[in-house]
Amino acid sequence: MPEGVGDRLRSAAFAELQARTAFLWAAERFSDAPGPLREAWLRLAAEEDKHLGWLLARMEALGADVAGRPVSAQL
Repeated sequence: MPEGVGDRLRSAAFAELQARTAFLWAAERFSDAPGPLREAWLRLAAEEDKHLGWLLARMEALGADVAGRPVSAQL
């Protein structure tokens, strides 16, 4: 595996995880938001989850350890 590929995939996966969490948080936290907006947040959370799954599958295929290095929460 080329140097740094696992790190880049890990960072991208972490960003997807953060985005998914943020959309789910918004849908729950802002329960008074218009229904279509909350539905959009939930759809986006599902899309982010799908992207996360793709990245994790690719990491597994490449033998990159997801927990191999910590990722900064300051992305």
